[in-house]
Amino acid sequence: YGDSDSSSKCNTLYALMAFMVYQRGLNVTAILGDEYQNVKKLITDALESVEVVSGMVAGIKCEHIGDVTLIKEADFSSLGVDAISSFMKKNKEQNKPVFIDLPNRIKAEGSMGRMLPLYRLIDSFTLVMDSKRASITDVRQDLHFMRCYGFTLKGVVLKES
Repeated sequence: YGDSDSSSKCNTLYALMAFMVYQRGLNVTAILGDEYQNVKKLITDALESVEVVSGMVAGIKCEHIGDVTLIKEADFSSLGVDAISSFMKKNKEQNKPVFIDLPNRIKAEGSMGRMLPLYRLIDSFTLVMDSKRASITDVRQDLHFMRCYGFTLKGVVLKES
């Protein structure tokens, strides 16, 4: 979640996934929208000898690259709330972190009716912001938005573009 440019968001997603895989030894799943191809490229560049394997996870098309599973946001969000809830619960039981690339606050507010059930299934959020472009007002509005909906903020990543 955040208001960051594409490269900052992509690099942050990649770094968080790499930390979980290499420092914690976990398999991770990432549900990505616009950043799908960019994150996939970062992973395949880093893991030159690892094959990309297409498959299915809980009835969702995905690609496996080593210990990372990538799912396109459009494929994920087309599932019903019960299927999404089951998917998230199963990953939690298996101690598999799921990273979901969410839109910025303005886009999220515009789709709350449709997306709120998904947002409620997320344990915590990390806010990614471009420190050169974000004002203190932006930060306050984002934090207020998250507090109003009861979202748990795990951290804030300030990136410089």
